[in-house]
Amino acid sequence: MGFVFGSMTDTFLQQAVYGFLNESTTIIPTVNSVQTITTTQLTNVSQDESVGGTESENAPIPISLFTVLMDKYAIYYLSVGLIVLVSSFLQVSGGIH
Repeated sequence: MGFVFGSMTDTFLQQAVYGFLNESTTIIPTVNSVQTITTTQLTNVSQDESVGGTESENAPIPISLFTVLMDKYAIYYLSVGLIVLVSSFLQVSGGIH
């Protein structure tokens, strides 16, 4: 459960800090203001301008990837919920006779 919470939180934070990556332009929040740059300029951003971590964690996330990741986390939560439901039913009912 901690893995699902951690991964989902990382994805939300990456989107909140770096924004979504569009096809032509990207809006990146900076410390003092919001700066609009093109994707060509985005590839030329130096490591000094990023916060830390790996390169993929310090970049805007494409909307399609964000949607896929949120779908994956929803399936994880559904799976965990179903497992808890079944296990609690088995515990209360005394198991299968």
